[in-house]
Amino acid sequence: MSTQLPPGTRDEGASTSGCVAREVEVIYADASRVLRARLAWHSGMTATAAIASAQEVAALGAALDACGLAVWGVRVLPDHALQPGDRLEIMPPLPNDPKVSRRQRVVDARARSRADASRTRNRT
Repeated sequence: MSTQLPPGTRDEGASTSGCVAREVEVIYADASRVLRARLAWHSGMTATAAIASAQEVAALGAALDACGLAVWGVRVLPDHALQPGDRLEIMPPLPNDPKVSRRQRVVDARARSRADASRTRNRT
C-alpha cells in the first residue's frame, strides 16, 4: 500500500532519471505580487532558515513577522524542519476579517431590500 504525497513532492527513495528532489520552494503572495524561490535542501533546514536563504523574500523584513507559515497548506511553526520537496508558503494577514465583511454585506443587502420594498409601496 502506498501513501499519497502532496503534489510536486517526491518520495525520497523514488528517483526520476537517477536524481532525487533535494530542494524546497518558498512562496510569498499578496494582492500585488508573488515571490518564489527554489532552494537546495539540507538536513535540519527550518522554515526560518529557508526564508533567510530566499533573499528576495527575506528582503520583506519586518513585514514577515505578521505572516503565517504553511507547508502544502498545513500551518507550521517557524522552527518546523522542512523535507525535500516541501513548499513553504508565507501567508500575509488578511486585509479584512471575512466574518466581519460577510456580516456587513448582509446588513447592506437588507437595507437595499427594504429600500426597494419601500419604493414599490410608494408607487401604488
